[in-house]
Amino acid sequence: MEYSFFLVYLGIVAAVIYGFAYLFKHHTQLKDYKGALLAFSFMAMFGPVGEILVGNTYHLLTGTYLWQYQIYPIHGGYTSLIAPAMWGVSGLYIHLFWGRIGQIGYRLVRYTVASADIIAGEVMFNGLYFLLTGGKYVFYYQPPDLLHFSSLLTIPFYIVAAFAIMRALKYSAAHKRFYSVLFLFVSVVVVYLI
Repeated sequence: MEYSFFLVYLGIVAAVIYGFAYLFKHHTQLKDYKGALLAFSFMAMFGPVGEILVGNTYHLLTGTYLWQYQIYPIHGGYTSLIAPAMWGVSGLYIHLFWGRIGQIGYRLVRYTVASADIIAGEVMFNGLYFLLTGGKYVFYYQPPDLLHFSSLLTIPFYIVAAFAIMRALKYSAAHKRFYSVLFLFVSVVVVYLI
């Protein structure tokens, strides 16, 4: 029941993202299906792999957990069985809306704005799910600074992530089909086989 509810929730979130893209006239990106698949598949891989790396690094440095998944946790709770789908939907958002962020001239400002966008997305995504389910988190952040929906402590990690996301999508754009398959393969191996 929880799994199917979550998938329906993700479908609604994806439809809302596409609806906003249509309203804000991002028609060029809406027609680029291969670019959307590339961003989806990259984030389906990068999200869970990044969560495992950052979660373990943070735990090694501080002795505490930064977050723990509440729904189908794996890899010590740092990620989840549903993470590829969730992060993949965030890839659709990045494909449709990060074009303007990528035009910001100063790199540090560009990546800081992108990291703030990621945190805002986490708060909205996790907060709405929390409200719809009557108090269940998708992922629970230990620091209370953003009501456990996200944390400002993630900003340095997300600045690095924004840099990696923008660079990877730029460099893999020339061979979208190949990299889409490769990224999905790595995602399946990391999340479901290891």
